[in-house]
Amino acid sequence: MAKLLHYDPQPPPVPTPEAVAHAEFDALLVELHRSGTLRLLRGLLGAGPEVTKVALDQLERPAGERLVRNVTVLGAAASRFEPEHLDHLLTGLARGVTAASRRLAGKPPGPLRLLRSLADGDVRRGIGAALALVAEIGAATGPRPERQPRSSSGKR
Repeated sequence: MAKLLHYDPQPPPVPTPEAVAHAEFDALLVELHRSGTLRLLRGLLGAGPEVTKVALDQLERPAGERLVRNVTVLGAAASRFEPEHLDHLLTGLARGVTAASRRLAGKPPGPLRLLRSLADGDVRRGIGAALALVAEIGAATGPRPERQPRSSSGKR
């Protein structure tokens, strides 16, 4: 009969911070290569010091500083969006721009046709979404005025 073996496996080694950083850098480099960004950067840098000097000169001006700050703010804001929500919104926006271009090229609709369009659930949904957007912008851009309590008739 076989003799029982006692084997205690060693725990896997804990990666050092340097090894983690190296792996992340490798992943970043591969993604830059796949997306074509690495080729673009190599082309810009390979175009010579002239391109680099012009770009750096532009960044040192007030407009360049604003550009960097705005890109930073936009990046921070973009991190707050759920990708699915942003995808739905941008898909609707792209379709809306196409439809608006077609409508602008034609004869303007009359007042009755505009009123009839309110019967369309998509129109009402879009108006509701636009009003929600406007309300949130208003709430975020300044102090809210004190609300007066409603009277028993429902009027202020």
